[in-house]
Parts: sequence; structure tokens; C-alpha cells
Amino acid sequence: MSDANFGDLIQGVLEVDPTMRRFVVDYLGDMEDPAALRWARRLREPSNSAASSSSLEAEPQFRPVLSETFVLSERIGQSISMVDTKEGLTNCLNHVFASSSSEELVIGLDTEFVPGFLALEEQVALLQIATKERIFLIDLYTLENQLDNQDWIDSFHQLLCNNRAIKIGFEFLSDLRILNATLPFCRDVMSKTTNVVCLAKLIHNLCQANASFYYALHMSKTSEETVANNPADIGELPPLGFGLSDLCAFLLGQPLDKSWQLSHWTKRPLRAEQMDYAALDAYCLIEIFDELKKKAKELSIDWEDIVVRSTINLSFTKQKRVLRNKLQ
Repeated sequence: MSDANFGDLIQGVLEVDPTMRRFVVDYLGDMEDPAALRWARRLREPSNSAASSSSLEAEPQFRPVLSETFVLSERIGQSISMVDTKEGLTNCLNHVFASSSSEELVIGLDTEFVPGFLALEEQVALLQIATKERIFLIDLYTLENQLDNQDWIDSFHQLLCNNRAIKIGFEFLSDLRILNATLPFCRDVMSKTTNVVCLAKLIHNLCQANASFYYALHMSKTSEETVANNPADIGELPPLGFGLSDLCAFLLGQPLDKSWQLSHWTKRPLRAEQMDYAALDAYCLIEIFDELKKKAKELSIDWEDIVVRSTINLSFTKQKRVLRNKLQ
């Protein structure tokens, strides 16, 4: 975790409960870590009695480019847009679904939420929408004061209930659960979500369809021979735990840099590193989906069937029928 990110989180804790200051100082002071001790000294200074953004601002740092982790191309990196107005949200959704191309429309979806120690209830602060050409960061935290209930309902209906696009999420049911907690009046429209493919479920179904895919993914994580003696017996294959970063490493050649995952996501403006991280989380889903499609073809796996069986179970039969027609 960078010094800047650490400082943002400390500031967030003290904004929630200023009485925690003494505890934080003592806790950091007891740690045998130079960075923690530096923050403890900074918090002890009289001028830092108030947890202001200026008093807890980290020392300037260069933004490192970690070549060993997956990064956006320059073209995509320059297409990241922060959406924090009602008009901007309308334009964003219209742009996403306005393409007249005959190529299938694939959208990556992800959320960033407020850490539990910075909020009394689970709350989504950012919703990321990625296409192959652009990435939009929907600032739910700021838009909450600009949109009424019907505006939110209409926006999520356009995004989640549109049959034209295939939407990709990684364990997106968890994202929907926290979105429902953040915007409970959208619960009904979110229950009608269609064409959302769970990437984790997609991987599981591919492993079930072909043991060689399981072996390749398993051996990319560990060199230990813990798989079943008979690779043809899929039922005997042990559970395979993996995260989004693991999939990036396996399929795209480089893992994700997750150092900004735990961030002060309601502090505005967001840091450039946070925006890059959030954009990558959504965009890599599209890249992974495309690579999985190629591998399925190489292994003679029925891709359309796998995708249909990997949709999140909200609309059940109707959703699967619509998506199957979309893929044919």
C-alpha cells in the first residue's frame, strides 16, 4: 500500500470518529515499521489536531509504472471518463448502447465500495462500466445528491435490463447485493437483470467441460501435484480457488496490481491511481472474456452453451433463452 493511500485511509477513519485519534497514534507507534512511525509522529503534531485533508496529505510521490502488472493501453488509458453529473450519466449510457456495429456488444461491470471501517453500512461509491473502446467511472457517491429515485431506476434499467449487450462481472451477485443496500429503491429493477455473465462461474463451467483447462489454470497457480489421479474424472478434481488477478496472470500474462483495492473511495477527487485501478478492474473482464472464448474454441468446447449456463440466476429461463438467441 502506498503512503498516499495509507494516509487517505487514516484520514477517513478520523473523519468517521475523531476520538479514534489517540488509539491510531498508539497503534502506529507500536508498529515496527518506518512508515507507520512517520504517520504516528505526524498525527502527534499539534498542527494536526484536526483530521483535515491538508494535515494528513502524504508526501509527494512519483506514480510508479509496474511493468510486471497488467496495465491499460495508452489508447484505452486516455478514454477513462469520470461521470459525476446527471447529464453525464445519461450521455454515458446512451454512448455505451449507441453503437450500430454488428459485432457483439460486451460490457465489463465492477464496483468499488467503502471499506467497512469507514461506514456504518455497506455502500457502493463507484460503478465502473467498460467497453472495448471506453471506460466510465460512475460516481455514485456524488450523484446521490443529484438524482432522484426514478432517475436511478431508469439508469439501472437501461444498463442492467438491456438485452442487446452481454455484461461481464466477476462474482457480480456480490456487487448487486451491495448496490441494493446502497440504493434499496432499485431492488426491483435489479432483480430483472438480464444477460449478466459471472466470470467466476464461467471458469468453473469451463473446468467442468474440459479437464485440460482445469490443469492449465491450476498449474499456473501452484507447482504442487494436488489434482486428481484421473484427469478424466472431473468430479474428483479438487476445488480451484482463484481471483481476478490470477485470471489476468493466466490469460493476459500479467496480474493486476491490487494495492489500491482498499482505498478511501469516498474522498474526492479520486487519486489518479484509484481511477486507473478501478478502470482496469472493469476493462480486464472484457479481455479475459475474449481470451476464454479463444481457448474454448481451441478445446472444442460449446462456448455458447457455457456462456448461457454462466449467467447469474435472477431471471432464470427467460434470461438464458434471450442470451442463447443473442449468441447464435
